[in-house]
Amino acid sequence: MPSARDITLFLAAFFVVGTVRATFLYATDEAISSEAFRALYSNLVKFTLWVVPAFGFAYWVRQLQPVQYLGISVFPTKRQWILCLAVTGLFLYVVIGFGTFIGRKTLSLSGLSRSTTAVGAVFFTISPLIEEILFRGLVIKEFLIFLPSWGANLVTSLRGSPPAVLVMA
Repeated sequence: MPSARDITLFLAAFFVVGTVRATFLYATDEAISSEAFRALYSNLVKFTLWVVPAFGFAYWVRQLQPVQYLGISVFPTKRQWILCLAVTGLFLYVVIGFGTFIGRKTLSLSGLSRSTTAVGAVFFTISPLIEEILFRGLVIKEFLIFLPSWGANLVTSLRGSPPAVLVMA
């Protein structure tokens, strides 16, 4: 039977390493003048600090094949892709709507050219995939052992930045 201690120790180590990186090695990120190299470096560090340990946890602690355990080998069906894109589109529509009508902001496409570059492609594809491998592939799977699905989803969704309302206040 899997132990909660294993994932607790893994997450504690993960947060310590992440804090050390963000606190002491942030200057290294900022010292890279090229935006492309900075994005590449950032994603390489994320891969090294997030994905490699997640694979190691699956392999050495759970003694399972990491690709299957982390859910990387499962490709969504066409229906799942359509549903995902529809929900994402609806979410973006609501966010833009609230920002435009309630926040009285105007929609600007000036940043679009930046996101269509190679750096933008890396930023919008590789980074989220690396994050999802860890948090959805490993952490939520581990929490599902001890929590109901709604609880595991709630706990993993609480990580990250504070809500935008708190940031804007």
